This record gives sequence, structure tokens and C-alpha cells, in this order.
Amino acid sequence: MIADRVTLPAGEPGKPAPEYGRARDVRTGQPAPLFDGRPKREQVQQGLLGDCGMLASMAAVAGHRPEAIAQLFRPNPDGSVDVLLHESTLLGDSIGPTGRRLRITVHPGTPPVRGAFAASVTGPGARPA
Repeated sequence: MIADRVTLPAGEPGKPAPEYGRARDVRTGQPAPLFDGRPKREQVQQGLLGDCGMLASMAAVAGHRPEAIAQLFRPNPDGSVDVLLHESTLLGDSIGPTGRRLRITVHPGTPPVRGAFAASVTGPGARPA
């Protein structure tokens, strides 16, 4: 899938305007960590993608096996992050695994705009992606 860089909305008065690039810690200006401690179910937030089923599953796993969620995310030297997911398929009235793993690469150019993408808040100083 290819998506063009859309024009981002203007910032609100007194707040920085959204921009393309790596998420940054608002306190230090440094790149935000992938995780600020163990992933927690309360950190999962749905954006406008209509992906509630996937996010609910990830939140449930984070509540019982947070280390499994952390293992799905792999940072790359170029600043991108690979997210590894297990593929599933609809089997009549149920869903079953296909045995395939999918890799989704999130690049630093993904706009960090709350609501546009699924978000997971990593800590009090991190900007949600």
C-alpha cells in the first residue's frame, strides 16, 4: 500500500503544529522510546482506522503477557520500526490462524497525528503516534 503525505492540519494556538518525522519526547526533544516500561492494556488507544478488533486483542495480550507485545516491535537503524503480526482468516463464523507472519514497517515519515492512526501512549512525555 502506498499513501501520499497528506497536508497536516495547522497547530492549535500555543501548541506545536503536527509534523512528519519520528515521535519525540515533549520534555527532552529526544526520540521517544518504543516502550516506557512494560506495555499495559490501558495504553492502547484506537484512532480512526476501525481496527478495534486488533487493538482489543493486543490490549488483552498486554494485560496478561506484556513481554509478548514488546517482542512484536523491532526498531531498525534508519529509525523505522517493524511490527510483526500473525495473519488470520475468516473461517465461517470464526477466525483462525494461517500460520503466516506479517511484517509492517512504520517509517519515521508517518505523521504523528492523534486520531489518524492507532495510538499507544508510551509514557507521560512521549507523543502518541
